[in-house]
Amino acid sequence: MKALTCIVCPRGCRIECQQKAGDYVFSGNGCKKGADYALTELTQPMRTLCTTVRCAIPGAPAIPVRTSKPIPKDRIMDIMRALSDVMIDKPLGIGGVIVPKIL
Repeated sequence: MKALTCIVCPRGCRIECQQKAGDYVFSGNGCKKGADYALTELTQPMRTLCTTVRCAIPGAPAIPVRTSKPIPKDRIMDIMRALSDVMIDKPLGIGGVIVPKIL
């Protein structure tokens, strides 16, 4: 059995997860979104990556960046390594793409 705290809504339900006959059984979730969240968290956890990228623009040694959508949690360090070689040399507007389709 594994216990998770749902982050989909402010209720913060404590969801207990058990695997029976190859399927997951959830209890404690207040809605279907909680069960969907728990299933995703157990099978393929996703995260939005927020970090900084080096910048060659005077007065801005680094700029904040984030992924446009959640990425598989196990790919975070691969993306961080790829971003460590990136250097921004021109101003970008909000929502500007730094590395399209990274990895």
